[in-house]
Amino acid sequence: MNAGNVRSTTPVDGAWFVVFALTALAVGEWLSLSLAFTLAAVAVVAVIPAIGAQRGDRLGDALRDSAALVTITEYDVDGEGHVVCASPAMGRLLGLEPEEIIGRSWGSLLGRHGPLMVEQDLAVLDAGAQRVFTVPISAQGHRWTLMASKSPVDSAHGRAVGMVALDIGGHRHRDRLLRMMFDSSPVPMARLAVDATGIGSIVDTNQAMADLLEVPITDLRGMVLDDFIDPRDHLVADGLSRELRVVTGKTERLWVQGTVSVLQASDFDGAFAIAVLEDMTARREAETRLLRQAEHDALTGLPNRYVLNSLLAAAVSRLWTSGRVLAVLFCDLDGFKGVNDTLGHGCGDAVLVQASGRLAREVGDRGFVSRLGGDEFVVVAEGLLHARDARDLGERVLSVMREPFDIEGREVRLGVSVGVAVTTDPGADPETLVRRADLAMYSAKTAGRNRVAEYEPSLERAALSRQYVLAQLRERLATGAVGVHYQPITGLRDGTVSAVEGLVRIAADPPVPAVDFIRAAEDNGLMPELGRRVLEAVLRDQAAWARQGLRLRVHLNTSLGQLCSDTFAEDILAVVTGHDADPSLLCFEVADTPQLHDGTAIANLNRLHELGFRVGIDGFAAGGCGLDAVKVIPADYVKIDRSLISDLATSREDPVIVQAIVTVAHDLGRRAIATGVETQEQVRILTRLGCDEVQGFVNSAPTPPEAVAQLLESSSRR
Repeated sequence: MNAGNVRSTTPVDGAWFVVFALTALAVGEWLSLSLAFTLAAVAVVAVIPAIGAQRGDRLGDALRDSAALVTITEYDVDGEGHVVCASPAMGRLLGLEPEEIIGRSWGSLLGRHGPLMVEQDLAVLDAGAQRVFTVPISAQGHRWTLMASKSPVDSAHGRAVGMVALDIGGHRHRDRLLRMMFDSSPVPMARLAVDATGIGSIVDTNQAMADLLEVPITDLRGMVLDDFIDPRDHLVADGLSRELRVVTGKTERLWVQGTVSVLQASDFDGAFAIAVLEDMTARREAETRLLRQAEHDALTGLPNRYVLNSLLAAAVSRLWTSGRVLAVLFCDLDGFKGVNDTLGHGCGDAVLVQASGRLAREVGDRGFVSRLGGDEFVVVAEGLLHARDARDLGERVLSVMREPFDIEGREVRLGVSVGVAVTTDPGADPETLVRRADLAMYSAKTAGRNRVAEYEPSLERAALSRQYVLAQLRERLATGAVGVHYQPITGLRDGTVSAVEGLVRIAADPPVPAVDFIRAAEDNGLMPELGRRVLEAVLRDQAAWARQGLRLRVHLNTSLGQLCSDTFAEDILAVVTGHDADPSLLCFEVADTPQLHDGTAIANLNRLHELGFRVGIDGFAAGGCGLDAVKVIPADYVKIDRSLISDLATSREDPVIVQAIVTVAHDLGRRAIATGVETQEQVRILTRLGCDEVQGFVNSAPTPPEAVAQLLESSSRR
């Protein structure tokens, strides 16, 4: 490889520029000041093209006669390396021409010292940063000690390390070199005594070392450097750099990159060691922050889903010795979306932070809490005596979550659905435990929310069933195979059909109840697509009826999730306009729920009304919104919930409540429709109470679109 193809990719630390400028000055009078600082500035690689190419420019000429030892060593993926460029000084030291060094390994060049050179080079490549080492070299019957600055450099054929080294072993140069390095270098350095027992006390240090250890230089002399090293670490005089923890004079703990090398002068009987400590605290703190960010939820500070599995695996393994019960609780906040939609995401975030704190306090030091994302949390509790203790914990979670959240002076109330899975098996799979708790949580949701449900094997079968339903739903939506059946709404005065309610029907083998398809759509974000398919089917049916001379209004249920879309009303108008249909023949019903006050939902309902569509409230008096819903929604009618109709003939209270609803509706200019009507006795009572219309099996079961004409004809003959 031509050395001119090598260039640096790693900036050299400014502190080391000074060290090597001073080092270059100390090794001989022949090396000029300008060249010394040139070496420092270019660090490793800027001088190498001039040497390798041997172009005869002034820099190459100066280095050819200098004591600077410059090499580039290239390594493959297996860590095998060979020298690709060497300065004349390196050749003179080894007794070889530079061309004879090219292509050889350090093992073949340095013998027993070769592996240390390779180990240092690979450490530089792994760190991706410049490092300073001492390098012992034996050649031509002599032994030298080199101070070497090594940096990773870019190479066209693989990873490479560039080295600039200077001989510091000579007694004549040593004192001058060390004095200049200690006095002027910003890098913390110390000279240590060495005897037969190993590294001894501190002989001398520079100001940078004193500043690092927060001890005056005069006090450091005679002390043992190892006394400042954390007991978990220790100094090793092998010339390799390693990360160490240092305890300063003020008991502050720092991370340093430490190198200790024993030096033996070729013309000097004694030996000494040089210790270099580079403060790495800021880097380690940055790495710690990055690691925490990767493993913890940024909003709540809780462990995230990526580390949940490892933490839970550790908890499971402790069952080998504890013999206790381990519980996993999957918690999903009820009504959280409404907070985000009505109060904004800032308030939603505040709720999540408070909720995480409540969960953490409840589990205490018996376990931990993890946030999976959104409003989902996993609570892991260890050391329980009985499985029932897990349910008790779930009930306490329900209790603390029922307490109001104080968000910017507003009182926000939420519930939580909790699923519980327990085990005493130290071989249990963590992911399976979380999945089981999740299945139990889903069971709590479907059972009415804001409750605790425990895992049982039947939930696995239910989950498989949901997967089947979802797959069938996706397939039918993709092919447009979505149909609608219609149940008539009849007037109590004349018995004629005034409208029909459209009910989705999706064929599957084996058959699937429509309510399961709707639940699957709601749980998986498919309601907008399902709603569009249903609307298109209704518009096609209305067009077919129109060709038969029938003009019939259709009521359609609309989920709150659909209404919370900013573009819902305009999207509906676009579909209806595309079919050239009459908006007055469509009525959109929304269920009576506490979340009905969502601002976007109300805006959409008002917009629909402005566009000529009709609006209704379904399940009135059953969802908890009650009369407030009639105040804020431009409803043309209210549908009285079937729970008030079923016992109408036997209850004393239900007729009174129905009478009140009818009166309020009429006083506000709304019509009252009773749903779930099945008997003539119920019809008679509702007529007496002044109800306007009824819907239920007393008239007809839901019927396919092609049978609607016959249904209307039958009702007209009554």
